[in-house]
Amino acid sequence: MDYAALVAGGLCLFSLHIHSPDWHLLYAVAGLLLAVFGVARCVLTHPEPVSSLMGFSGVSAKVVIFMLAGALLGIVAGADYRHYQAVSVFPTRIFIFSLVACSIGATEEVVYRGFIQGALQPSGAAGAVILTSLLHTLYKCSLFMQPQLPDRIDLQFLASATFIGGLVAGGLRVLSGSVLAPITAHLFYDLIVYGDYQSAPWWVW
Repeated sequence: MDYAALVAGGLCLFSLHIHSPDWHLLYAVAGLLLAVFGVARCVLTHPEPVSSLMGFSGVSAKVVIFMLAGALLGIVAGADYRHYQAVSVFPTRIFIFSLVACSIGATEEVVYRGFIQGALQPSGAAGAVILTSLLHTLYKCSLFMQPQLPDRIDLQFLASATFIGGLVAGGLRVLSGSVLAPITAHLFYDLIVYGDYQSAPWWVW
């Protein structure tokens, strides 16, 4: 539990200050270092292999089935988001930035559905899914709530979509016993949403 608190707290500090001007960026660096410290502490002191804690316990037929389900869910959710944005439901071309977007999404799943949900799992699967989804939502919203950012984001939509998506991803992790299923869902979601982005949006930097 304390590992999850360190990592989640560090990432929130990072997300709150990563777009800050001048020396305030040091808070973002400190948050990232705190998260790294939490992971390192877990690796060094956890009684079971961290790969097992994080849901990297091999690929079985069951895991493959849930990965396919995750892919389908990611495609449907991505198409629905594009419809909400009033653009074509599927990208007409796939540009190189989609690889960056997919790597960001996969990393989020490794950290949240893998590490944090895995660390919270002993306190109950349902509670771990809900709390992890809340922490991920807090992280995402913190990225976009600073007044100096160039575009205003619909935080209410972002929060509800991230929380619901987190519940689905967390459920995939529990049902499959593997973090590979939510990673697959997030990869396909980002591929659909960002496939035709020719350059990185401002929030990546």
